[in-house]
Amino acid sequence: MEIETIVRESEANRIQAQTWFSHPEKSKVSFRYDERETSSIRSISIETFLSFYSSKFNREPYSVLDIGCGQGQVIQYLNSRFQKIELTGIDSSAQAISSAKKLGINASFICSNAENIMQYVSKKQDIIFIHLCFGLFKNPIAIVNTLIHLLSDQSCIYIVDLDRNSLGEGLNTAQSREEEAYLKDQYRASLTMEEFKQLLHVVTKEQHGVSFHVGNSFIGGFDETSSQFFSLMRNRNLQDALRTSVGEQLKQSQMPALLHGWIIKNKRYT
Repeated sequence: MEIETIVRESEANRIQAQTWFSHPEKSKVSFRYDERETSSIRSISIETFLSFYSSKFNREPYSVLDIGCGQGQVIQYLNSRFQKIELTGIDSSAQAISSAKKLGINASFICSNAENIMQYVSKKQDIIFIHLCFGLFKNPIAIVNTLIHLLSDQSCIYIVDLDRNSLGEGLNTAQSREEEAYLKDQYRASLTMEEFKQLLHVVTKEQHGVSFHVGNSFIGGFDETSSQFFSLMRNRNLQDALRTSVGEQLKQSQMPALLHGWIIKNKRYT
């Protein structure tokens, strides 16, 4: 089945998954679960895209856009790592954006659906990060097409999301019936590896100087025998994040494999 058809026919699942972040009582369940089970994954993902960017382009990023920024945890982390970087977060939850703005950090927080991003952001971005919320977008193909237009000449989009085929393993991390219901809705709204690959192929095939990579290995989806994996693992900050996560995982369940997708734009030398 074509990815456009799959996306169209699964829209109701994505709308249902979104209710766990827009409904006040449901959002308590999603926030509790995410902070318990995915906080260490978040820091590793951040250090992964920073390591990838510096190894790919031989410099630090000047700007990062966090799609689905929630209460600003990613932006806060980046703010503590860099003195000079332009940080922007967007989320549809007014409550989450209100909490993010109270962090008092030098960043722009926008309350809006990702579909409306071009109304608020016009400057080109070095990194666009989408962490565990790709299945919430009404039309993920349209959104990624839009985001590609926001990429600078040396840039990437990094997407980390659930794999629909890993529902069984994912349910093992639930600690209540409410969390089971939350996870079932999130996984149903997600893509499989093959669907994810199809989607990134469709959005990049006619883009000059743009490539993509999809995988489900722990570090960025890159195979542990690949040169890219070894390049990432030489980064000390990523090493530190991995060491910290070992202790965190003792308090958490074992998360199933995730989908990792990269859209890489390098037009400076093409």
